[in-house]
Amino acid sequence: IYQSTDLLNFPLKYTYNPSTIDPIYNYCFIWAPDILKRGTGYDLYFSAQRVLKGAPCPANGQDVTTFLTQASDDNLRFGAPVLVDFGNGAPKGRIAAGCNTD
Repeated sequence: IYQSTDLLNFPLKYTYNPSTIDPIYNYCFIWAPDILKRGTGYDLYFSAQRVLKGAPCPANGQDVTTFLTQASDDNLRFGAPVLVDFGNGAPKGRIAAGCNTD
């Protein structure tokens, strides 16, 4: 994540690698990051595949899905990601290939 105060220079602020943050899973095919300011914190969305630590990645039988991680302040120390779930009838992430039933 790069940050600028003058829109001319963009020094590196923080490198987020979900595989090093998450104690259970590794992530691959990571792409399409999107960061949003939320109050004093930030939401970071990204697409990826997720597998248990030690399992091969990419995984057969999985589609790329969307994950969310959050930072509480401008330090941008994001935690382990979770599957996106915007509630009933709204988009949600899923590990298995195919579509959610709802």
